[in-house]
Amino acid sequence: EFKSRFSMSVSLRMGDPVSEIVKFALLEKVNLIAMPTHGRHGIDRLVKGSVTEEVLRHSPVPVLMSNEPERAATGHSLENIRRILMPVQTMESAAPIMPLLVDLAKRMDSEVVLYHDERGVNDVGTTLEPQEAALAIEQCSARLASEGVRHSTIRAAAAPVATDILNRVREMNIDLVVMTTHGRSGLTRGFLGSVTEDVLRNSPCPVLAV
Repeated sequence: EFKSRFSMSVSLRMGDPVSEIVKFALLEKVNLIAMPTHGRHGIDRLVKGSVTEEVLRHSPVPVLMSNEPERAATGHSLENIRRILMPVQTMESAAPIMPLLVDLAKRMDSEVVLYHDERGVNDVGTTLEPQEAALAIEQCSARLASEGVRHSTIRAAAAPVATDILNRVREMNIDLVVMTTHGRSGLTRGFLGSVTEDVLRNSPCPVLAV
């Protein structure tokens, strides 16, 4: 019943892939972009770039991404999403993705794991007030409870945030990571980095980001 709601069409476009994908999403008013990524690192990523990561930075809608080398090695798929991990920074950053998270968790009968970095550092290195992060976790938990979604909360370990998230994904058999990103590019992103992109390049399961 869930699968029967979808149909498929093909569109061929010429030009810069990132610009054309984002333009198509805007013109066709799509609700979601789904893309694979090769998970490149270091010099290889700098030279060849990543269309998926660039689309993520400019996309007007959520982007569902799968790191193909990692996924192939672990056999992860979206057919059975039993457990979803969502890092929570602030309610402002969590709000855009909460409706999608709730809908997905209810459809798939998934458990949601709210991940809290109590050191209060967001995905581009900005320090947050601990009270703000704690309040966001409390509000997200209340929203999930009101919707009847099973959920739990875990705290960050001492490792860097991206490393810790990836460790939790493997230890807890997470099937999907849901994240938000600030979409910064150029020198700002180069200096500050992005936890979302670091997770995407190494995640054994798909990543859904706004």
